[in-house]
Amino acid sequence: MMHASVAVPDWPVAAATSAGQVGSDEPAAVLGVGGVVCANAWARRLGVRTGMRKREALSICPELVVVQRDVRRDALRFESVLQAVDAHVAHVVVVEPGRVIFPARGAVRAAGSMEALAEALIGQIADVAGCEAHVGCGEGTLAALLAAQSDVFLDVEGSAQFLKRTKVEGTLVGVVPSRRAEARSCLELLATLGVRTVGDLTDLGAGAMASRFGEMGSLLWQLARGRDVHLPAEATTSQGIVCTRVFEPPLQNVEEAVFSARGLAEELVQVMGVRTAASGRLRIDAVFDDGEELSRSWSVGGGGARDVVDRVRWQLGGWAGGGTSNIQPGMESGAFDIYPEYTGTGWNMVLKEDTKYSEEKFSQLTADYEKAFRMRWVGMYGFNDTFGLVVRRAVAEQYDLHTYSDLHRAAPRLTFGAEYDFYEREDGYPALCAAYGLSFARTVDLDIGLKYAALADGQVDVMTVFTTDGQLSAADAVILTDDQHFFPSYRCGNVVREDVLTRHPELSTVLLSLEGSISDAEMAAMNHAVESEGREPRAVAEEFLRKKGILN
Repeated sequence: MMHASVAVPDWPVAAATSAGQVGSDEPAAVLGVGGVVCANAWARRLGVRTGMRKREALSICPELVVVQRDVRRDALRFESVLQAVDAHVAHVVVVEPGRVIFPARGAVRAAGSMEALAEALIGQIADVAGCEAHVGCGEGTLAALLAAQSDVFLDVEGSAQFLKRTKVEGTLVGVVPSRRAEARSCLELLATLGVRTVGDLTDLGAGAMASRFGEMGSLLWQLARGRDVHLPAEATTSQGIVCTRVFEPPLQNVEEAVFSARGLAEELVQVMGVRTAASGRLRIDAVFDDGEELSRSWSVGGGGARDVVDRVRWQLGGWAGGGTSNIQPGMESGAFDIYPEYTGTGWNMVLKEDTKYSEEKFSQLTADYEKAFRMRWVGMYGFNDTFGLVVRRAVAEQYDLHTYSDLHRAAPRLTFGAEYDFYEREDGYPALCAAYGLSFARTVDLDIGLKYAALADGQVDVMTVFTTDGQLSAADAVILTDDQHFFPSYRCGNVVREDVLTRHPELSTVLLSLEGSISDAEMAAMNHAVESEGREPRAVAEEFLRKKGILN
């Protein structure tokens, strides 16, 4: 099937630029656990390359602006590009933030030619999203995605020849973004066997690839042969798995919507069970109270439940326009008067400090907000929604574990579990192990919707959590104390514009009545009531406030 693709080069940097973390005229790079994962054209011209460690990149380019990898930011910011594509194309599937694929025939027919379609898409994306885009087409998934990188339009015969001479390195990996590590390992082994091009790979045959490399080998061979793995809506004939939730009355704000998306995604994960396919398509539909209906399709490349959860949360957040990167500008313009914020987020995303936040910096945080934005922090709720480590209660008792430091002596006999992005973060698993001198017996990549089940079943002994996770309140687990304060603090409080407080001084009294009112455990219990018991957030909050005597 003839497909077309749109690619925005260096998207992680472009997303950081859109979020105000990087200037449009300065060299910049995005860092992951292995070093530089993306650099813009400015940085590449000065010698910065993918895979470089931070120190090496800065030595080559001292003026380099460095930001941490943030897949959520990349996904949310990509919505503006998708809206531009929607103006000209139907049945768009997001392969990953920065790349989409769609059936070419209908869109080309409507535009008059592939050239005309490409020109319209590039212009629309520049106008709406303010970034450069490339467009290409080819027979099958791989040919289309690679064609977009080179701005070429391939027919059936041209696609076959194009793929045959294309180097394997760095090509097939990107087609299954959620399984990059697995695909890269397979291709590295193939390289030792003399497989250098896509043609070399196809010559091995389907049977040889499957028997030697299992399911991943079979998938790579099919991709090399031009298989369509990112299924467009019009090509889907099988009955999918459907999970639906109707809110009466409708949800009133962004945070409620994004919060509810998490529960819906986890419900889907439970329904899927072991039915996770090697690749496929996830469609997310939303109906708003004004009757507007939105739909978006994402590729799920066999990364498991995490793919589903991430994409639901990203997409709903993108539609709703939530998050600090969108709300803070609204505060500055006067569109919003007050919103709940986390101290660590305000420190790094709003004030753009590159150091780790701790509560000893709170006075500086508040002073800088007043000076830069004329906004005040009023009414700190008490809970800290940060990373944490929990241990199965039986394991904690067996090894007498209370703090992260206590893990040092037990770690060689324990299994550690975390979501995939924690292993990829520069400030994640490697840094945690270095800070506390930890060396676990093995590690497990956990799906967010199934992680607590994995802990309960003994598949993992230690795992990362958010300290206000709903399921944490019902888990037979011990929360360890971060005795060296490795994780940054994310205490929640209200940010209010000063002019609003001047006009409504009574507001300070109301907000201060919430000071220290919610502990981590209480926040987790309320989250559990919504996520696991299906209660409405508004009802849970009202009940809590009445019990506390804050609401009569």
